[in-house]
Amino acid sequence: MDFSIGNSGAMLDPTAFPGSPADCYWSGTAGAQTGTHWSVQFSTLGLAGANKDSLNCYTRCVRDEMTTAGPKPPVGTMSASGGVIVDAYTNLTWQPDYIDANKFADAVTGCANLSLAGGGWRVPSIKELMTTVDASKQYPAIDDALFPGAYSSNDRYWSTTANADYPTMRETVLFYDGHIINSQPTTVGGHVRCVR
Repeated sequence: MDFSIGNSGAMLDPTAFPGSPADCYWSGTAGAQTGTHWSVQFSTLGLAGANKDSLNCYTRCVRDEMTTAGPKPPVGTMSASGGVIVDAYTNLTWQPDYIDANKFADAVTGCANLSLAGGGWRVPSIKELMTTVDASKQYPAIDDALFPGAYSSNDRYWSTTANADYPTMRETVLFYDGHIINSQPTTVGGHVRCVR
């Protein structure tokens, strides 16, 4: 998913994936409910979440020939240590709680001022924030033993990732089911889970 491409077409690199329709694409990740799988909506930069398998979506095939560390395992790479959550796979450290933010600027200030475990916190990018989603769960779609109090309603969590068409808006995640909601105005409320 290429977040630098606007909503006018498929959010894919046009050189690598020429002629790709700006539409829904299936993943191989099963949803929390029987008969569902996760899909990605490349027209709006949104993970459409777990959809019924009968939905009409495209498929992009892949082979298991990874030359790097490979895809992130779905669970088991995060653990609590010293009052923070450490992800051994991504090398990111997460705040276990969240901060309420009346607008995006409050999220930035809240993370910068967070003194937990020595400070150095910031608002995550959308790709970083999505590493905390547990696609096998809903209500909330996050490990609530490690991240207690994670909102399971329609409350959005901020990222620093701007929408290419609307630079004053930011991409957010709903931990209700773990999907990306594109284009949250920076002047409205949400939550932030800080990272370093």
